[in-house]
Amino acid sequence: MADVSRKVTVYSADINLFDDEALYDSAYAFVTPERLGKADRMHRESDRKLSILSELLLSCALQSSGMNVHPSFTYGENGKPYLKGGEFNFNISHSATRAICAVTENVYEIGCDIEAYTKCDTRVAERVFEKKEQERLASFSGEDADVLFTRLWTHKESYLKCRGVGITQLGAGMLSGYSFFEYSGFLGYSCSICLSSEEEFVPEFVEVTPEMLRLIFSC
Repeated sequence: MADVSRKVTVYSADINLFDDEALYDSAYAFVTPERLGKADRMHRESDRKLSILSELLLSCALQSSGMNVHPSFTYGENGKPYLKGGEFNFNISHSATRAICAVTENVYEIGCDIEAYTKCDTRVAERVFEKKEQERLASFSGEDADVLFTRLWTHKESYLKCRGVGITQLGAGMLSGYSFFEYSGFLGYSCSICLSSEEEFVPEFVEVTPEMLRLIFSC
């Protein structure tokens, strides 16, 4: 399989971009009706903004690749979205105030997950984590346990999203054949990228700016 080390890009942004109300109004008018409908069903304003922002990150990836910035989707067997006729695969995630969109060549499946550090839940750990992971988690306490719990969760969630399956498909040894990159550059968050390749990879991270959004709005 080809070298994938430089073929994964992660676009990210914080919803503080939408403190500029004019920028948010433009974003709201730009996204697909499908995304807008999903966002409008959300109760919290921050979730609506993150949902809209996540699709804009995809549009930035499309613009960077010289493609139509207005995405059109098709869906896999379990509902995982793909670009119609796209040159790459993508996955999006958001939590708290930050959204990410990971993209790679369409020969690979990709999954990503970002989570603000959350309190360790031993009941979830017993249901989802492997025995050795539970034992490792039990050796930590307080904030250290919260951070490790979130890291383990995002690792598995990125894998599930890469495969396009639910948590019931998670079992011992199921992560073989995939590679992961854990990113610690988002303060207060755990972030994991999963690729359907056993080769190691290092994504390029792109922080999306208001100027980049205005550029796609003009397309």
